[in-house]
Amino acid sequence: MHSRRGFALYAVVMIDGSHVSNARAFYGASLRSLHPANIVDSLRRQKPEMTDAQLDRLEKYSPMGLPFCSYGTDRRTMAYLWSRRQIDPEYYCGIIGVYTEDQLSHKIADTTRHEYLLVRKGWLGRIEPCSRHVAVTRRSFIYPGLLWCRQEALETDLAVGRAIATHFRVAEELGPHVVMRRAG
Repeated sequence: MHSRRGFALYAVVMIDGSHVSNARAFYGASLRSLHPANIVDSLRRQKPEMTDAQLDRLEKYSPMGLPFCSYGTDRRTMAYLWSRRQIDPEYYCGIIGVYTEDQLSHKIADTTRHEYLLVRKGWLGRIEPCSRHVAVTRRSFIYPGLLWCRQEALETDLAVGRAIATHFRVAEELGPHVVMRRAG
C-alpha cells in the first residue's frame, strides 16, 4: 500500500514540477502567478476582441489571409470572417506542419500572395531567435550558466512575421489586430 501512495506522490510532484518548470522557462511565469487562484483568474480573463463596429470594417478587406490561423485571432473574429466567406485560405494553417525550409518557403509564398492579412498587433515585433533560445534555455536551469548561440534555428513563426513586416504595410488598426496590405 505504501508503494502505491509513494508512487502517486512521486508522480504528482514530478508532473506538477515539470509544468511549473515549463511555465517559468517558456512563458516567464513567476511562482506567485502559478498559484491555483491566480491560474483560475487568468483563465477567466479573455483576450481582447474586436467590437461589432470593428468587425464590420473588415468587409472592405475581403478576402483576407490569416497567416497565423486560429491562434492568431479570437473565436469571434474567426466566426465573423468564416460566416461572410472573407478568408482567403492557405495550404498551411498557421505554421502547423511547417518543419523544413522548403515548407517554410511555401508558407511564406502562400502568405505573401494575399492582398490583405489580419494579424494580432503583438505578433509583428522584432525578435531575435538566438536571443530567445538562450533566454529560454537559461531560465530552464537553476544555475544560469553562460550560453551562446552556435546556429540559428528554423523559427517558422518568426520567419513568417519577418516576411509580413517586409512585404506588407499597416492598412488599419482594429482593436487587438491590424489589417496589413501588401506593399507595392
